[in-house]
Amino acid sequence: MNKKLIYLSVFLVLALFLVSACNEAVGRKPSRYRQPDIRDQAPIYNQTNITKTTGSIYAFSNPSVANLYIDDLNLSRGLTPLRIDGLSVGSHMVYVTKNGYYTYQDVKSVYADKVTYVNVTLTQIVSNQTSNNQTNISNQTSNNQTNISKGSYGLEI
Repeated sequence: MNKKLIYLSVFLVLALFLVSACNEAVGRKPSRYRQPDIRDQAPIYNQTNITKTTGSIYAFSNPSVANLYIDDLNLSRGLTPLRIDGLSVGSHMVYVTKNGYYTYQDVKSVYADKVTYVNVTLTQIVSNQTSNNQTNISNQTSNNQTNISKGSYGLEI
């Protein structure tokens, strides 16, 4: 029995020695010598750690289907109602145009991860047509009638 115990002990010592030698041969170090993996040290980011640097503008107009421009009157972003995402945080010039209406323009602030609402009522352009009609008034009595549309007129006597 004593011999069996000695052979078993020698076998276990040799087995441990061989396992240790194999680890070194393939480049592995025992765990107590192992450098920590870089992935163990990298910070974990989730959405609460990321600072957002963009926001949105959501534009409505009355009448609708007006052209929306942001910062550049040469580049239409589309027709209202329209939401534009990915705008840098800060001030932006907003233009809303439609044929027959005055152009709306105003500076709007965009905040990180927020929507700035722009609600525009466009003012229609009313053309003032002038007429070259003249009515002469003299001391003579006349039954002539002249129809004049509503508005302001100057009278020269």
